[in-house]
Amino acid sequence: MRKKSLLLVLGGLLGMASLHAQLYTIEAENYSAMSGVQTEPCSEGGLNVGWIDAGDWMAYNGINFPTSGTYRIEYRVASINGGTLSSDLNAGSIQLGQVTIPATGGWQNWTTVSQTVTINAGTYNFGIFAVTGGWNINWFKIYQQTSSSSLLWSDEFDGTSLNANNWVYEVGGGGWGNNELQYYQSGTANTTVSNGTLKIIAKKQSVGGYQYTSARIKTQGKYSVQYGNIQGRMRVPMGQGLWPAFWMLGNNITSVGWPACGEIDIMEHVNSENRVHGTIHWNGPSGYASYTGSTTTTPQNWHVYSINWSSNNIRWYVDGVQYHVANIQNSINSTEEFHRPFFFILNLAVGGNWPGAPNASTPFPATFEIDYVRVYSANMSLDDKVVTDVAAPTSTAEFAVSLFPNPASNGFVQIKLSNRIDNTTKFSLIDMQGRLVWSGSFAGDDFKMSTDQLTPGYYNVLITNGNNTIARKLQIQ
Repeated sequence: MRKKSLLLVLGGLLGMASLHAQLYTIEAENYSAMSGVQTEPCSEGGLNVGWIDAGDWMAYNGINFPTSGTYRIEYRVASINGGTLSSDLNAGSIQLGQVTIPATGGWQNWTTVSQTVTINAGTYNFGIFAVTGGWNINWFKIYQQTSSSSLLWSDEFDGTSLNANNWVYEVGGGGWGNNELQYYQSGTANTTVSNGTLKIIAKKQSVGGYQYTSARIKTQGKYSVQYGNIQGRMRVPMGQGLWPAFWMLGNNITSVGWPACGEIDIMEHVNSENRVHGTIHWNGPSGYASYTGSTTTTPQNWHVYSINWSSNNIRWYVDGVQYHVANIQNSINSTEEFHRPFFFILNLAVGGNWPGAPNASTPFPATFEIDYVRVYSANMSLDDKVVTDVAAPTSTAEFAVSLFPNPASNGFVQIKLSNRIDNTTKFSLIDMQGRLVWSGSFAGDDFKMSTDQLTPGYYNVLITNGNNTIARKLQIQ
């Protein structure tokens, strides 16, 4: 057991911040109150809660369960020897049951465990209690189960190798229609499955006359779907010339070719942009056509990228927040391609017409990491039903916040807003023990905050504009 000091922190800001930001994943360190735990840097990005002994606990206040019914709660955990947690509502007055945490082989070797519970509609304080110690927690999710939504297919990547019943490799070079620079290989040369995730790895490596290698896998001939909610939880590498993608092609590509088969790009990212893209490509009334949307995010961190695909439209989401929609009702604008089955593709390209070539700063090897790919039957999936009672923003664009530089080491950090609703924005700076360090407000789209008096370490910055609150991690060096 790792030793630690005993801390007791009370507050209410952080637990509510995740809900107001309409983030379905609740970061474990964003507790409203806790006893005994500490935070530390996490291998999956940001922080996790650790140093957990038996009897320690965390509380997350103000969680609204919109209807009475069945909910699934997932916990992202790691442990050397395993352990047990329990969950409850309102300081233990309602016990939800225990969850066994398996031995993962390391404090940063993460896996996901879950429980299914029945909860009456209402707003509660949600608690996590350490029945035994010796485990870490990164985040937890609350899903609302509905009779109209069922899991049709998934790959959780929980084994030690790629599931050949689900995926096949595509091998070779030739540019892949985009002047890409990599040679795709099969097997474990550029893909690994471990600790509950798939890693697609691009390397600076000479094979087949190409200077780079990577991997591209697909479900063609294994699984395809027409309509539904398709989701993938993943994080992407950042760097010039890198092009990770989670996308789909029509089953009939071998007979009609591209773009007549149709293409649905669920998530694409290039270079080091803080933006992801969702696009459809098809054979329009006058030939090739495409329709794209994008949104700002932190692609290097974990996010759930999804589409709701029905006979009427295709809607794109990041963490349950919609940012783009394409109308395909009655095959308008020759979109009949999108009323047929499609298969999935996951790949990490190097170079190409869109990102351009890598340069000396591009980090190799570069890893595109995928936690899961899931297909649900209903138009509104579990991840889209964010547990929140906060009204949607009146703006049609997504409110976003960026901090620069981060880590901050030169005495200031710039807070920059996109798509704000109100002119006045409130902010709070909170340390990792839940203590309010500083709060204030500013007008306009940006504000320079002095960091001269801050002790080096990690902080949470809460930014509130209109009905939107976003939490951002800030590191002071």
